[in-house]
Amino acid sequence: MLSFEANDFVIASAREQRVEHVTITPDASNTLVRGTILANDGDGTYSVLAKTAVASASMAVASHAITINAQNVDPATIVVKSSGTALVLGTDYTVALDDATGYTVITLKSASAYYAAEALDVAYSTTNIQDAEVILAEDVEAGNSDVVATVYVAGDFVIEGLTAGVALTDAAKRNLKNAGIYLVHGIEA
Repeated sequence: MLSFEANDFVIASAREQRVEHVTITPDASNTLVRGTILANDGDGTYSVLAKTAVASASMAVASHAITINAQNVDPATIVVKSSGTALVLGTDYTVALDDATGYTVITLKSASAYYAAEALDVAYSTTNIQDAEVILAEDVEAGNSDVVATVYVAGDFVIEGLTAGVALTDAAKRNLKNAGIYLVHGIEA
């Protein structure tokens, strides 16, 4: 583990750190904090990672598991219910990412009262984490309009010092690595 100071996320390493100036769209607070991971909006601008809620729906259970057929599910947002009663993560079910498909799999635990269920209600949120490409290099007071800001487009960074706003799944970390952003764990000094 690498040592880092609280709120610091940049690591001096052999890998080059590069910065660029890009146009960013502020979030609802109109303030973006240094270390925030931003997504490419596809129109030449960047914005904070966002969640899109998917309403609760009945999903079939097959072999004691439910597959959410969607990419970039934020595992922290999954809610599983049976007849209005919420199941408990870790007690009634586990959540894992199927690396082959990118889909999230909910597996019922054999000790759970819901193990034999044929269908359960599942709600969740997806994110635009697949579009994450840059890290904000400075605090930005954006007001209500787009601003130009300095961002890191490549380098090594301490994950605990970053702000994502959504869960950084293994798939998200791979996406960032493919964009030139390498994340490592550190310990606070």
